[in-house]
Amino acid sequence: MAEAHLHHVHLFCSDIDATIAWWVEMLGADVAYDGTVADQRNVFMTVGGGRLHLYDQPPRGDRRSEEHTSELQSQFRI
Repeated sequence: MAEAHLHHVHLFCSDIDATIAWWVEMLGADVAYDGTVADQRNVFMTVGGGRLHLYDQPPRGDRRSEEHTSELQSQFRI
């Protein structure tokens, strides 16, 4: 049977500091990078075997299909 896991997820954050604190305090995430990319604060975090990419900007309305999607990786056992 195949095992699946999330490689990374992109999140748009209205309050990036509160979002970082929640992931650190509740799930033990670590900040791997906190800097500016394309004039926006970007934070990369690791949690378990996965990664988060946080953008310091509110979500863009209800355009779900245009937002970044998470990547799904599968590991197959033979």
